[in-house]
Amino acid sequence: MKCYVNQFRPLAQTLAGRNAIEQHNLPPFVDASCRREPDLESAFPSITALCREGYFAPRLRVGDVLAYMTKDFVYPPKTASTRRLVAVLRVEKSWAAHKQAAAWYRRQDLPLPGNCMVRGSKPLPLDFTDRYQDGLRKWELHYWQVARRYGAFHACEKLFCDVNDPPRLTNPQLLEWFGMIPDTRRLPPLPPQDFAKLLRWLAEQPTAATKRQRLEALCQSLLQCAFKGRH
Repeated sequence: MKCYVNQFRPLAQTLAGRNAIEQHNLPPFVDASCRREPDLESAFPSITALCREGYFAPRLRVGDVLAYMTKDFVYPPKTASTRRLVAVLRVEKSWAAHKQAAAWYRRQDLPLPGNCMVRGSKPLPLDFTDRYQDGLRKWELHYWQVARRYGAFHACEKLFCDVNDPPRLTNPQLLEWFGMIPDTRRLPPLPPQDFAKLLRWLAEQPTAATKRQRLEALCQSLLQCAFKGRH
């Protein structure tokens, strides 16, 4: 089991994204692209290489745990700038190609995640995004090219996920837990005992009440891994 802290760009971060939220009544803290990456609205949230290509998704293995946070920004307007801790996921299943993942989701009678690049899967309209790209065709072509080159696809268990009003997270907290701001470009695995500090804090948040037992159990498991690693 390896632990990571990753970062994504939510709709709420930009004016165009906030317009999409208002126009279509979308959750503020879903990914802002035409292919949600990660797709946190799926029953089994999915992680692929669409965003970071070969730097992250191909390295993940079943059992790995990931926390997804945002950048530090102001939302709602006229509030303090802060990060949000949106999700904690554990990799449940992994495939080498999107087609294999699509077959599994269909066998579960589940809709395909938005980042599953297979025939018949459509991107979100541009007005459901932050318009990071001017044209949907160019954006979509890039994602198809990435998916063909890096097919890694992971379905995850939701240990925690709140795309509406996730807990606020500060840089001083990250420094306290990890001794640094986690590098979300190179994404090195983080010490399990440090990741456990994040989970312990999250378990105390009101929005995580329904997941508290799972988070605390994972915290204990990480501490046991850290202990074994030292002996």
